[in-house]
Amino acid sequence: MLEAGMAALLLFAHLAALEESTVPRGASRAEPEGLLRCRLGGVRVLVVDDDEEMRDVLTALLGAAGADVRAAASATEARATLASWWPSVLLSDIGMPGEDGYELIRAVRRSADRRGRVLPAAALTAHVEDEDRRRAFTAGYQAHLPKPIDPDALIGLVARLVEGDSGVSRQH
Repeated sequence: MLEAGMAALLLFAHLAALEESTVPRGASRAEPEGLLRCRLGGVRVLVVDDDEEMRDVLTALLGAAGADVRAAASATEARATLASWWPSVLLSDIGMPGEDGYELIRAVRRSADRRGRVLPAAALTAHVEDEDRRRAFTAGYQAHLPKPIDPDALIGLVARLVEGDSGVSRQH
């Protein structure tokens, strides 16, 4: 898929640039360091996307930023994960076969309300029109980020969602 392939290229370019800017000359480059590594330390992220390559790219990017990431290939798999592991942030594709991202976030919101927990969530999607963003917000997402994903925008968005930044709801 071109979209995931472009995201992979962006990820690798971003990580290479980060490595050059954060690792002193002569130091070990075994693991990302600096701002990116610390930015999402301790943050738990559930990534939901039916595209395997996109899941892998997002998992690698968020993991490089220090997040503890789990990935699900469907809304059903995501709900099963949520039953035993509660993330700090949910990132979900909208256009998935079967149960889509809108149905997933509605189910998560109903469940969270019963448990007294609110899960910050962002829609990651190729659907980028104003109506698509409004529909994502109405369904229960706090943010909408278009694909292909910009690594810096994604990491910043996750950090703001965790911090509860009220300005995050109009991200695009």
